[in-house]
Amino acid sequence: MKTVFVMRLLFLALSLAFGIPVTTIQDKGNGHIPSIPVNVKENHRLKLSDIALEVKRIELEFNEESALGRVRKVQVFNDSVFVLDQYDNLLVFDNKGKYCRQIGRPWKNRSLGANFSDFTIDEKDGSVFISTANNDILKFDNQNRVFSISGVRPSRAGINSIDEQLIVFSYQFLEKTDLGLRNQTEMFICSPETGSLDSLIVTRSYPKMSMFSFMTTYDFVSRVADDTYVYVPVLDPETIVRDTVYRFHDNKLIPALKLKFSNEGELDDSGVKTIWLAKIWLAGNYVFADYTYKKEIYLYCYDFRTGKGVNTKQGIRDDIFRSGTIEIRPLGNGMFYYTNQKEGAVGERNPDIYIGKFK
Repeated sequence: MKTVFVMRLLFLALSLAFGIPVTTIQDKGNGHIPSIPVNVKENHRLKLSDIALEVKRIELEFNEESALGRVRKVQVFNDSVFVLDQYDNLLVFDNKGKYCRQIGRPWKNRSLGANFSDFTIDEKDGSVFISTANNDILKFDNQNRVFSISGVRPSRAGINSIDEQLIVFSYQFLEKTDLGLRNQTEMFICSPETGSLDSLIVTRSYPKMSMFSFMTTYDFVSRVADDTYVYVPVLDPETIVRDTVYRFHDNKLIPALKLKFSNEGELDDSGVKTIWLAKIWLAGNYVFADYTYKKEIYLYCYDFRTGKGVNTKQGIRDDIFRSGTIEIRPLGNGMFYYTNQKEGAVGERNPDIYIGKFK
């Protein structure tokens, strides 16, 4: 009897930052891409003030209309803060935390069938695009009118708006092929204006067991200056580590950067990968990676300016607002965010949103 195991890797869903337009990765000129060694046995402290130029706290208004569950994603457009929560409520606040409106209808629980996977904002006019688990892409304009975009099957994966195009990722699990069961991630590039559509296979694996794993956040795309970088993890128990970041150019994925992990591809006695590499993303002067090593969570941060990296088991410590160990995620334009829910305040106030700028 075949059993499908869905590996819930919520604890890996740390996502750090898009970048200040400073660093652009260049090929060395000899056909080899830059390779950064990562010593998984090192463990050093990383403070927020080491990488953040400034951080602002936003206390979100709390009432019956604006109450949020666990925050899944935040984006900022002009002076508005868009917040998606665990119940698929997408709420808009101003930059001081005052509640403004809701995108779409309110959903009190997942049984109602909204199932928003991810959202992105068109930087040109502020329209909101939402990918859903029902294989739809919904567009909400500034009057909250909804339109459906067909032809793309997002299937619980991420969506990004880049240069007036949508980049949408689709998971496809346990497909039967001549080589056995196949898991893969497909990347769709579509134009909402013209309806044009293209696609690329980003990852592909052939698990030995009826098994698939997926991330619950979708920070697969990094933007640095005019360059777009893509990294999508493969969490199946392979004997390799997918450690290469790709540059997306002319509808092609070009190898751009490699993080060279020691002990690559080892499996422990139970068949579990020694290293589970969950995220690699670029943030201007930095490259970050989330991973687990021997079932312990680690974060790696490399500074292109100094040529030095920090590997930390504790994660990033908030020494600015003193909210403990934090998980920062990308906002683009050299910005990042993290959230903090005061102990005992669930159901009584919204979590605070912290908006920061990288050095």
